[in-house]
Amino acid sequence: MSDGDGWDLSGIPPWIWPYVRTTAIGEAQMAAGVLTSMLALKLVASKLKGELGTQLSAAVGSAVADFEEEFCGTPPRPRPILSLAAELASFAHTLPDGSSVRSDALGMAAGLAERAFEGR
Repeated sequence: MSDGDGWDLSGIPPWIWPYVRTTAIGEAQMAAGVLTSMLALKLVASKLKGELGTQLSAAVGSAVADFEEEFCGTPPRPRPILSLAAELASFAHTLPDGSSVRSDALGMAAGLAERAFEGR
């Protein structure tokens, strides 16, 4: 018996199956850490003057798009995208109202939540 992701569940009682894939939550937390680091870099870029700030901001935007595409994959979504969206939203709500980082994090979370349901 396989769970569809290549996990061999033979010999494991069915009542244990929900607890076998504990890495899904860890994966979302790791991805949230990467994206919050990119949000911090975006804030740094906004404080830099001139061409350097513009280049860093563009590089961060590109890195975020690349990371989201790699993490989310193509439908059906193979990873816990909604968990990642929840992680980012939780992070955002620890920040002050009106903060640009809070707004950016909530925007990322909303975009990820939309992607989770694409093609359904």
